[in-house]
Amino acid sequence: DVHSSTELLEKLQGHSADAPICMTCGVKMRPAGSCYVCEGCGSTSGCS
Repeated sequence: DVHSSTELLEKLQGHSADAPICMTCGVKMRPAGSCYVCEGCGSTSGCS
């Protein structure tokens, strides 16, 4: 069931359901302090 897999992923990732998508590799990013870090390639967003 695709829907339950998505719900499980969101539970594992905490509150990252509204996280941005990495512009480099397309993987959903996760909160890291005041910005986000990509779990796929490690690039950051919003860290200036």
